[in-house]
Amino acid sequence: MFYFLKSLGVGSIVQSFLKRPRRCLQLPFLYKSCNFLNFKLNIMVQVKTVERPNPQDRVAANKFYAQAIATGSTDLERLAYLVSHQSTVREADCYAVLISLMHNVIDELEQGRIVKLDKLGSFQIGVRSEGALTPEGVTINLVKKSHINFRPDSPLRDMLQKVKFTHSSS
Repeated sequence: MFYFLKSLGVGSIVQSFLKRPRRCLQLPFLYKSCNFLNFKLNIMVQVKTVERPNPQDRVAANKFYAQAIATGSTDLERLAYLVSHQSTVREADCYAVLISLMHNVIDELEQGRIVKLDKLGSFQIGVRSEGALTPEGVTINLVKKSHINFRPDSPLRDMLQKVKFTHSSS
């Protein structure tokens, strides 16, 4: 990757980033698509082939579908590390803010509110329930399960339109 950047005439800039201990050059490359030094990098999301039966017709032949492969996961500690290395805020402070955000999101959801994090998306509690024959027959006893609905905001939706895929042989 360094030689590619060097061929673009930005090798010395990248080399200076590599020498700085508080800067992490790999951070911009974690995203699906990003601008770094005025050029765009696209990272492919891998998909694999999986065979699945038709849940509505178990007698029908199975079909094959593409399924995204996760390359890992990121927790709050990692997010705090990433944010701290992209700003002047210490890692512990970033972690404390993220934990506080999580607690406040939970509190707001428990109060029945939609939690909108601008440029990220909205969280809302949803329920699954059994059906009733009349409106009067709907009671809280029919609720089977609760879950969280997430509606991505435009930057995440835009990213989904631009993401590229590659097929994995495994």
